[in-house]
Parts: sequence; C-alpha cells; structure tokens
Amino acid sequence: FITRVDTTATIANAPGDNSSYFGGNGTDIGTGLAIDSQGANYLAGETTSTSGFPLLNAFQPTINGPSDAFVAKLGPYLNVTVNEVATPSPVGVGNQVSFSYTITNGFNTQGVISNPGDYVNGITFTDTLPSTGIATFTSATGPASSSCPSAATNGIIVCNIGSLNSGSTATVSVNLTPVAPTIPYTGPVLLGNTATVGIYGTTYSVSPNPPVNVFVNDFTLTVSPAVVTVPAGVPAAYTVTLSPTGNIPDAVTLACASGLPTGAKCTIVTNPLPNLSTGAASTTLVINTTARVTTTTELWKQRPLFAFLPVSGLALLGVGVSGKKSWKFRVLLGLLFVLLFSATIFLPACSSGSSVTTTTGTPAGTYAVTVSATTGSAVRNEVVTLIVQ
Repeated sequence: FITRVDTTATIANAPGDNSSYFGGNGTDIGTGLAIDSQGANYLAGETTSTSGFPLLNAFQPTINGPSDAFVAKLGPYLNVTVNEVATPSPVGVGNQVSFSYTITNGFNTQGVISNPGDYVNGITFTDTLPSTGIATFTSATGPASSSCPSAATNGIIVCNIGSLNSGSTATVSVNLTPVAPTIPYTGPVLLGNTATVGIYGTTYSVSPNPPVNVFVNDFTLTVSPAVVTVPAGVPAAYTVTLSPTGNIPDAVTLACASGLPTGAKCTIVTNPLPNLSTGAASTTLVINTTARVTTTTELWKQRPLFAFLPVSGLALLGVGVSGKKSWKFRVLLGLLFVLLFSATIFLPACSSGSSVTTTTGTPAGTYAVTVSATTGSAVRNEVVTLIVQ
C-alpha cells in the first residue's frame, strides 16, 4: 500500500490525507519512495503479479519472467478552480476596475471549499489583457510581492502562484483603467478580461466559468448658454450638465481649465459632483469679473537752479541792511531784491511735471473659456464665450 500524509493539515482525516492498496495477484514489494516539486509520488519495487497490477499508460504492460522490477508515478489528484469578481461594476471611463481571481484547491462556493485535490505546485496564472484602445493595464498583484510582473509582455501577464495545499486559496488582482474615447460612447460598453490557471508539467487548465464582464459608462459635458455678455464687475452665470450613458459611481470634478480674463474668478456651486448614479446632474458655474477703475497720479519736479534763489536773495538783503551805504547803493540793492522776488513768484512755472494713468479690473473683450469635467484619467472639455463690456 501507499499512504500520503498532509503534514500541513491541522485536523484528522484532512482532505490531503489518503491511502490506497497497490499491487496485483502476486507478491509485490515496495523498496523506494520519492516525491517531486509538483507533488507527484514515485514508487519503486519488485512484483510477481501477472494481473491486477496497475498498468495505466505502462511502458511495459506485462511481466517479463517470474518477477520484475517496477517504477510507478502517482500524480496528485488535481481539482484547482478559479472564480472571478469585478469591482466596481459598472465603472466610469477613466476609473480603475479590479478583476479579482480566487484560485482554490477544490470547489469554492461562497467561501465553503469542497472536493479539494492533493497538494500541488507550479501553479501559474496567465492573463491576456484587453486592447489598449479599450483599457490600459495599471497593475497586478498576487499572493507574494514578486508573484506578478509590473508590466505586460505582448499584452500578457503571467503570475507565479507556486503551491496550494489541499483546500487552500490564493488571490490575484488585475487592475485595468477603461480608456475615454475622443468621441464619448453613446451607450454602455462591455469590458472583459481573459485569465487561465495552469499547472506546470501537466495539461491542466481552467478558466472562470462564466467569465465576468463589466459595463463601462461614459458621459457628455454641456454648458449653457454658449455666450454670456456682462459689464465688467457683473458675474456671468452658466449651467453645467453631465449626462452619463449609465451608472457612474465615481466623482466628477469641474473646473475652468483655461481662458479666464484678468481679474476674473471661476466659482462652481456643487463641485465635485459625487457620482452620476441617478442620471444626468447639473450645477451652476459663475465667472465673477472685476469692475474697472482708472487712477491718474501727477508727479512734479522743481529745477535745482531756482531752489536756492530765494535763499540767496535773503542773504543779499541781509548784507544790504547791515551798515550804512550810499543812496545809489541802496537803490541798486532794492532793484536786486525786486528781481529775486520776481524769480521766486515764477518758480512753479519753471518746474517740470508728469502724470501716470493706471486702469485695474477685467478688460473689455471676448474670451473663450474652457470648462472641464474630470473623473479618474478621463477629461471632457466644453468651450463657452464670455463677453466683457
């Protein structure tokens, strides 16, 4: 007989434990036993049986002489299954969706594992990614940090799961981001992912049944009215409407992406919109402009030559009144005083001046303002016209 004991089991009569008679109608003796990395058992010995001896796919189907040596390979009982779940479902364009695969050694029905197989090693997970025009690959994770590669090779991801004991599970997640087309979808689009689980050294291969598909929903952006005319300082109001093709559970952020004039500010009443789960959603966008104000500043500069004339005249006057002088000198001094006094009167007229005019606020003009709606990596734009008088 040959007996297999699952040393990782924690209960008696574990699914990985089994025992079986091995032999035929004669004397059979086992002399050697080995196990490989895939969990297959190898039994060697001597037999005298002429019938009843296991001869499935035998290299030598009959005994040759009264006794013979034999070697037999007893492969593990394989019953690896895989279940698939996608989250979220549905999903909005530009937002990540995760395809999660639970690989079970046995049947996994809502967390209850039945009919497990033997311990098995060399389990691989192969994922064929959808077209990059539909979705882009974000990441893949497996039971260990090095189980899955960081990038696809020719559109294929291969994760090394390794071994699974009887009744054990392993999980692989493949994360994709649906691409937002240049022209929005007019209805929901199906996004699927193809995965298979195989076992090295065998032809065993299993895929989720049935496979899981996710509805990808898109949306359109409209802003009305198309043209708003306001005087500077008066706000311009628009209505922004997002119309989805189906349930989008993800938030959408609105913004004035470009084109705002000087002194203008964009305000959105409800932003972001938490989701588009109940159909079209609208909010108000206001562009606040600033009234124009014109200020003129005068700058005056006196010439240095005349700045000292009054002082010089007073000095001369002081000289003139000190001491006794002749009447001619006194007349001459008086004329000089009159001359200096006249120069002082005309001093402002000889000064230089300049003026600076400054205008602040939103300039008059016609402006093309781009309004954007962003969810995940998807961006929709709409251009409206703002006329400032």
